[in-house]
Amino acid sequence: MLGIPDRAEIAFGAECEEALYRSSSFGGAPERADTWINSIYGEVTAAPFRAPVPAGLSLTAGIRHDDHRTFGSETTFAASGAFTPDEGPTVVRASYGEGFKAPSLYQLYSQYGNRSLQPETADSWDLGVTHSFLGERAQIGATRFERDTTNLINFVSCFDQADPICVDRPFGTCDNIAAASTDGWELGIALFPVDGFDLALNYTIVDAFDDSNGNRLPRRARDKVSLMADYRMDGGIGLGATVLMVGDSFDNASNTRPLDGYVVVDVRASYAMLENVELFGRIENKFGADYETVFQYGQPGRGFFGGVRYAM
Repeated sequence: MLGIPDRAEIAFGAECEEALYRSSSFGGAPERADTWINSIYGEVTAAPFRAPVPAGLSLTAGIRHDDHRTFGSETTFAASGAFTPDEGPTVVRASYGEGFKAPSLYQLYSQYGNRSLQPETADSWDLGVTHSFLGERAQIGATRFERDTTNLINFVSCFDQADPICVDRPFGTCDNIAAASTDGWELGIALFPVDGFDLALNYTIVDAFDDSNGNRLPRRARDKVSLMADYRMDGGIGLGATVLMVGDSFDNASNTRPLDGYVVVDVRASYAMLENVELFGRIENKFGADYETVFQYGQPGRGFFGGVRYAM
């Protein structure tokens, strides 16, 4: 006997999505295409359990069936759970999921399209733990994750490429990577030293590879660090900043064209003029960092934004 859930929820649904595509490149005849995908899904959530299964355990499971006009049918499954031993400060989480993604009409028929693309399938899992301490003024966490993908849909940059797929495609095209794998860690610490002051540091390590040749997947940095700080004063003034640091990566599948890492700093401020009216402003990329996430495609420089929020 596994015990009876004190609370359980069951959900079912259905979706029908139709996509249309029409485009004309360089004055040529317009390209038209359409497709549809019908889906049904169900999900069950149960928590907590009565003895002999301990309290503090919650489980979720779901199943989905997709029927695509062009690429046929696929059924995927997902499950997750969380457990708090003795309902204390430690939480253990785990999840498993499967995915199915058919190529979009743009990926098939645009000037960058490839009509030979196959649908992408994947399965992934993660396992993590978080622990609160110092009277819940601090929290640390770590998560391990892995993902295996078949026929990963990827954009192929054709600058200086000898790949046969680049013939007559000087600006690039889409292609499948037969097998790709991703694994890594997410590490984090959050501090709440006084009421209204939040500080969080997160570090993500990702190793993403094309399994057919051992090269790193393009445009996926191995290291990413973010630092966030927010402070709200009693007078209604709020100040905050985010520092994002991203490591080096490669722009192309052959790993011959590097992309430099970068650091971007954003700052923000707000003022609660009334109980439900707030004046806010922010500066994105405050120091005007010059960087690229795609070769020869520069990212926005310094930007200023502001406005008024009204909460009902």
